[in-house]
Amino acid sequence: MEKRALEVWGDLHTIEEEKMKREDNKMKTKLKKYDKKMGTLRMAARSSLYTRDLTPHEHKWGEDSYNEEEDTYTHVCLECKQSETFEKM
Repeated sequence: MEKRALEVWGDLHTIEEEKMKREDNKMKTKLKKYDKKMGTLRMAARSSLYTRDLTPHEHKWGEDSYNEEEDTYTHVCLECKQSETFEKM
């Protein structure tokens, strides 16, 4: 096995560097997996902080503004700031 490693990497110093690099990658992978599990656990433990309001929003539109160049009207929701452009017939 040593003979094959020497064929692939050349010398013992390069083999040791490769071992260290693989150990580092292994630790990074474990740390990333741990952080992901901890994030999931925090979300489960403090779920009241992560809930979103999924009730439908009913827009309360402000006044219409007229764009003469395009012959369109635009109004903006007073609560969520969504804008809507339309034409009046």
